[in-house]
Amino acid sequence: MYVNVVEVTDLGSDAGLSLLNLYAENFEVSEKIPLTDIDALIKSGSGHVLAFFDEGEGEPVAGAFVILDSTYLYIAFLAVASGHQGRGYGTKALELLEEKYAGRTCVLEIQSPTVESGNHRQRIRRAEFYKRAGFEFAPFSADEQGGIYDFMVRGGTVSLPQMQEFLERAVGPERLRQWHMRFFCR
Repeated sequence: MYVNVVEVTDLGSDAGLSLLNLYAENFEVSEKIPLTDIDALIKSGSGHVLAFFDEGEGEPVAGAFVILDSTYLYIAFLAVASGHQGRGYGTKALELLEEKYAGRTCVLEIQSPTVESGNHRQRIRRAEFYKRAGFEFAPFSADEQGGIYDFMVRGGTVSLPQMQEFLERAVGPERLRQWHMRFFCR
């Protein structure tokens, strides 16, 4: 498998539109960062949208939106196209992200697998995928618009105050308030 990663700076481009479709297909409305915020974060330099292409594929096999600084790589979303799931593309995308943004502690959040829900099995599979990839649960979570999200980390540690400071710095305190993230220790 040869996967190439391409940074997408224009969400209106072909690759950008493909990633927006992937985003729409894989995340519930309550989980999504508003597109205006994604665009603003791209323009500010703290947000990056990436498309992952396999040889011979015209459409991205995976996509990601990350927010970063010199210390943290926060994977706001990572999705694999439905026809390509279970074939190693998610693992490869994580490897390429960490290679591209080397030296940073990698952080992400997932819907809590400990909360009963209609997609409980999917939540457990997602947590198991990230554990196999070397992620561990951080000692804090967030309540976001009524959904509980657990943070996971790889390649370092992050405390709740550090995560809050990073997100306030990277996205701005007003935008963070609009996202309705209420952090708590587990």
